[in-house]
Amino acid sequence: MNQNKKLKGLLLIFLFIVPLFFTIYKIFPLNDTLKNNIIRNSGNEIIPSRDWITNGNLDNTDYWIIENGTGGDTNDINADISGGEFNSNLLGDWGQKSVILNSSASEYNQWDTFIKTGELLQPDNYGIDSTGVWCNHNFDDNAADQVPIIHFKREVMMDQPMDDYEITSASLEVHIDAECDLNIDTPQDYIDGNSANQAQNPIDNPQSFDFCKFNVEISDFNTNDLNTYEMGSNQTVEFGYGDPPSSPDFASDYLTGFMEIKDQQTIIDALTNVFSVHSTNFTVIIGIFINCADNYGGQERDYWRNLSIDYLNLTITYEKVIDQSTSIRLYQNTGSFSQDLSDNGYSSYNSYSVDLARLNFTYKVDPYWPSDSQNSDVRISLNNGTTYVSQKLILADTNPSDISCNLIDLIKGLDDIEVSIIIFIADEFNLNETIEVSIDSISLEIEYTVYFDDYSTSIEVDIDGQPYIGLIHIPVFRELDIVVRYLNDTLGAIYGADVILSGDAVGDLTPNGDHYDIKLNTTEDLSIGLNTITIEATKNNYLQSDTIINIYVDPIDGEISGYSGNFVSNEIYVDTGVLEFIELYLNDTDNNLPIIGATVTYTGGLGNGIFTDPNNDGIYNATIIAPSPGYFSITVSAVKGPDYDISNYQFAIDASTPGFSDANLTLFINNEEIGSGGSFSISSLRNINITAIFINATDGDPINSADIELRVSGGGQLIGELSEISGYYELQINSTNDLDLGVQLLTLTATRNFFNPEDIDFNIEVLRIQTELSLNNINGTTLSVISGGNAFIEVVLNDTDNNLPIIGATVTFIWDQGSGVLFDLDGDGIYNTTIINIPEGSWDITISAVTQAQYYAFNPLIMHIDSRAPVGADPILYIIITAILGIAVIGLGTYFAIYQKILKYPPTVRKIRKLKGKIGKGKKPKSVDFDNRTSYIKEIYEENKIFAQPVSYKTEIKK
Repeated sequence: MNQNKKLKGLLLIFLFIVPLFFTIYKIFPLNDTLKNNIIRNSGNEIIPSRDWITNGNLDNTDYWIIENGTGGDTNDINADISGGEFNSNLLGDWGQKSVILNSSASEYNQWDTFIKTGELLQPDNYGIDSTGVWCNHNFDDNAADQVPIIHFKREVMMDQPMDDYEITSASLEVHIDAECDLNIDTPQDYIDGNSANQAQNPIDNPQSFDFCKFNVEISDFNTNDLNTYEMGSNQTVEFGYGDPPSSPDFASDYLTGFMEIKDQQTIIDALTNVFSVHSTNFTVIIGIFINCADNYGGQERDYWRNLSIDYLNLTITYEKVIDQSTSIRLYQNTGSFSQDLSDNGYSSYNSYSVDLARLNFTYKVDPYWPSDSQNSDVRISLNNGTTYVSQKLILADTNPSDISCNLIDLIKGLDDIEVSIIIFIADEFNLNETIEVSIDSISLEIEYTVYFDDYSTSIEVDIDGQPYIGLIHIPVFRELDIVVRYLNDTLGAIYGADVILSGDAVGDLTPNGDHYDIKLNTTEDLSIGLNTITIEATKNNYLQSDTIINIYVDPIDGEISGYSGNFVSNEIYVDTGVLEFIELYLNDTDNNLPIIGATVTYTGGLGNGIFTDPNNDGIYNATIIAPSPGYFSITVSAVKGPDYDISNYQFAIDASTPGFSDANLTLFINNEEIGSGGSFSISSLRNINITAIFINATDGDPINSADIELRVSGGGQLIGELSEISGYYELQINSTNDLDLGVQLLTLTATRNFFNPEDIDFNIEVLRIQTELSLNNINGTTLSVISGGNAFIEVVLNDTDNNLPIIGATVTFIWDQGSGVLFDLDGDGIYNTTIINIPEGSWDITISAVTQAQYYAFNPLIMHIDSRAPVGADPILYIIITAILGIAVIGLGTYFAIYQKILKYPPTVRKIRKLKGKIGKGKKPKSVDFDNRTSYIKEIYEENKIFAQPVSYKTEIKK
């Protein structure tokens, strides 16, 4: 009884608690995170709508594939992804071909004479020239008819194979120009030309008569008769009608005009048939047929003076044919439902159903879709199936139009989804331009419901993009990418898990899309040698997965190799006693990078030493000398800390002593070749370029690193050593600074190991610079003055070699009355003075110049002064006035000289000049108190600022 009460009580509690639990669940639903962490036993869940298309804006070509269809003509359409759009181009085209006769020499030269099979008789003369194609014929027979025939042809090559084009228009113009005698027999002609005698003199064969025929044909390239079509022709009837004169000089009849041409469609049909045999070429044929009938029983003469076609123009216009069923598709594998379920955390499920599948895109055409193709469309299919939904291209605008397509019926039963957007040409039509169909903003919205069961897990590890399958070796200084995929039982990614490293490396892996990753640095996070790391992945209600990975960190492998060009394999051949420059390269072979900062040493038969890396580029160099002949082994070692393992390198130096060779030395002075014993002249103050060419007499190659000296002959003073510049040697000297005036004997000597020395003896003559003294203020050399008066003398001193004024010279004059100095007050090479109180008489003045430098050659200037007393003047008064004027002139000259030397400068400048003079004489200047330097300078400035006026450094002397 009590037991039954307990069972009833438990039943009541159960019935109360269960509804209460569901009520609480409805009132307080679990958040998404908790829902994901609960193992689902059964049920369903809607996977919200999302866009399955990647790169739907077509920013680049990623994820998209373009493929031509198998029907139609793949040459009619192409496509690319550019400018953020899928652009499909329907490749229309058009062209025009003209065949012309007689427009230019290049045209008529393309025509050839053509004689068909069976044409046994040709006209007397025929040809092709600037007048066109022509023939003439003279029939003079009284026994038989004649039918001469001649053809001309031109083979035409089309710009495009015409099997993919349709002719849309064709025109033919042919002009005939002909001349014949009136003895051509036509209807109503009579034997003697007298119509009154018609009954007595009829033509014997009136049913035949004489005529000619012109025609134009089109044929295939082989001019097959079965594929030759006549496009136009003219046959004469009354050409030559008239009464011929009785004399032998027959009168002419003329024919000119355009040939009768068949209609355009006939020409098009004929060309189409011809192109069906040869799609790239055809033949145009011009024919001239002459019928010469024996029309009466006597001598018959028919003279066809000229039968010609002087102009032909066949013009064909054609358009590209776009083939039916031509297509191109843009497609993308958007993923699968099974992968999407796994990405959403469904490791197991029973089934799913699609609730929404809609493809959206925009499309436009440029410039328009042709009305000849009403049925072409944009087709949307899944997994390249035969069923599709479509949108007509004729409805497209030049501006983007939004299109939305329901794909529910197409997506049923599919797991992997591949979306195809197909441009399909449903009609055959002609197109003379390119039409672009552009598609953009592609999206695939899918929403579905999943019905699921329980979870389970597994783990995958990738290291540096490769699946981990065992111990891996990796060098130091590397970034190591560890990627872990935590998977459910359908190998879908599990999101929101905790994935950590433990052991010899620790850290938390970062979620990154469908995986978790971490970067380890083999130098900072691992140690050299074996590293054992445990990876552990956990999430609530998912099985924990872990694995162990082993990473062995190796030191970087380094390699030493010969780098410089003197290595032959691992040997260097050198001359004894000569420094050999050797370069080695240290390479990090793991990363293919130079190793810099290493300590590189060598040991061996030539001693020990160090290679250095001056440019920090991994190229180490040293200079080694072999003092004696022999074969010497060198071992090179490199060390760069514990992180590098650099193997030793061995090479050998094979040293030998070569014999002495002959050499040739050539000397050039200022680009003039000077042989041994030669001479060269030059003025003072000039630069002299000494150039030497020193070559191997055996092979003519330049000898490098030679010692070439220029000395005074006989082992005298060294003037200079020549520098090596690109295969020759050069030295520049100065004729004044480096040489003496006159003739200098010099020797150029060249020496180099293993070459016989060479020298050249020559001389250089240094000439004085030629000068000229000339009067500047008078013409000629004679100056006339009044006795007792003054003479102003001004001369120019000029360097005539260089056409330059000579300044700083001492210019003096001397005459019977004394001597004096001429001054160059402006420093411009013009020297002047005034000679006062010149007595009556004729006087010679000698003017001379010297400089401190000895490299000028001066010649004196002699001038004449003719001094005469004025006519009728009182001599005493004249002497007094002259004396007063002389004193005045001397005073003014003295003031002018003092002004030029002193007074023209401001007071401050005068003080500085005076101070410089004292310093030049060894006197100490007055000291300045630098404590009051600023105020001192300011005081001087205030005292002298009134004098701070522009100064003219050129004073004009008025003549």
